[in-house]
Amino acid sequence: MALFKDETLHKKIDDLANVNITVSQMLAVHEERITKQEEIDTVLFTKIDQLRDKMDLDHNSVLSRIHGLEKTVWIAVGCVAVITFLVAETPFISTLTNPPAAVTIENK
Repeated sequence: MALFKDETLHKKIDDLANVNITVSQMLAVHEERITKQEEIDTVLFTKIDQLRDKMDLDHNSVLSRIHGLEKTVWIAVGCVAVITFLVAETPFISTLTNPPAAVTIENK
């Protein structure tokens, strides 16, 4: 009976050793996966930062173009207003020019 217990004990110890080896291998695989995932995360975060920087540059470029267009529009509006003011018959313009002479029509 003692021999049977010793064989069973050795078998259980071998089983535990095999389980220990299997668990160690699984932990090594998981550690490798975690390491690879951390490397992938680092690459992704770097690309995201680069993309954000590029988008900021593009955004600033578009804003500067819009501001240039706004400036051009306001200059055009001002020019139209000045031309309208000069062309229109205003008291200011009529005082600058000589008033027309009175014309009379004679009947014969």
